[in-house]
Amino acid sequence: MMLDRYILRHTIWPFCVVTLLLSAMIWMAQAFRILDLVVNRGIAMSDFAMVAVLLLPFLAFLLLPIASLIAVLYVLYRMYSDKELIVCKALGMSSWRITLPMLRMMIVVTIISYLNAVVVMPYSYKKFKDMQDYFRNNYAALLLQEGSFNSQIPGLTVYVSQQSGNEVHGIFVYDHRSDKKQTVITAASGRIVKTAGSALLELEDGTHQEKSLTTGGLSILKFSRYTFGLQLVAPNGSTRAIDPNELDLWALWRHLHSGSDPISLPKSWANFHQRLTWPLYAITLALLVAAFIVASPEYSRRLPLRQYMMAAGASALILISAIVWANLGVRHGYIVVMLYFNHILALTWSIRRLKAL
Repeated sequence: MMLDRYILRHTIWPFCVVTLLLSAMIWMAQAFRILDLVVNRGIAMSDFAMVAVLLLPFLAFLLLPIASLIAVLYVLYRMYSDKELIVCKALGMSSWRITLPMLRMMIVVTIISYLNAVVVMPYSYKKFKDMQDYFRNNYAALLLQEGSFNSQIPGLTVYVSQQSGNEVHGIFVYDHRSDKKQTVITAASGRIVKTAGSALLELEDGTHQEKSLTTGGLSILKFSRYTFGLQLVAPNGSTRAIDPNELDLWALWRHLHSGSDPISLPKSWANFHQRLTWPLYAITLALLVAAFIVASPEYSRRLPLRQYMMAAGASALILISAIVWANLGVRHGYIVVMLYFNHILALTWSIRRLKAL
């Protein structure tokens, strides 16, 4: 039907534009944070570009429902301001009939979002975490900020009072990556040396203090030259923890029922249910907005700003509550049921209102 194509065309373009704009804004916010690292500290532009690409599926997962909400608000604003909604109502079209083209599009968006959440995002996020390890191994020393305590590597804190390129001065290192000893190193000066798999600090004129955690013994050594490695993996061979976002839904389900790693199980449980419920907001919020605006019994020549404010406010409240429930679900697993309650409540009210008017 011509009306369906008209509404669909005027919904697709705002949706695409909003998605691109929101993604660009978040991407630029991240880019400005590390632009100095690319320009002044030797981070390869290709590595930075790879990280940006790997983050796109994760951004898409978060932004698609929000872009859907804004697109529906825009198209309904346009249709109401052009009196098109009033004409459709005068021709005898029901609120549900007017909403149907937007609903069909949001169903497609939801399917795409689920495919992303199940297949694409876990793969790209795993690659992103691997790249993060690569940065730590290859650029940890270059990321040192003078005048502050740097702890990019877990269990290792490095302080430098001055830095000029690869030259550093006033160095303090606290290394507690081992469960058998703790090490404190101070040096007057040194320089950063990159190697194939890590980075080294070649220190000069300093002291090396090592305390045994088993015997309590303390040894102090003065040195004129000393080389210290900034490897990522701790000396005991431990590896990084797996983030739940790296696992596809089936692997995450198996992890939840394996009984292993109990510390991360609450986080994995909340992540699993959030991935099941978040893509549905493309449909839920579209119907909620339509129920406030299209099914509004108030029709006049003036734009009903009150309905738009109520629709936007209710949608924002539901999204905020979803984030709150997910965060609380990490500590209290039963709270995740509220993620489904959001959809049930909003969809029930919206469908009943759209069918009635």
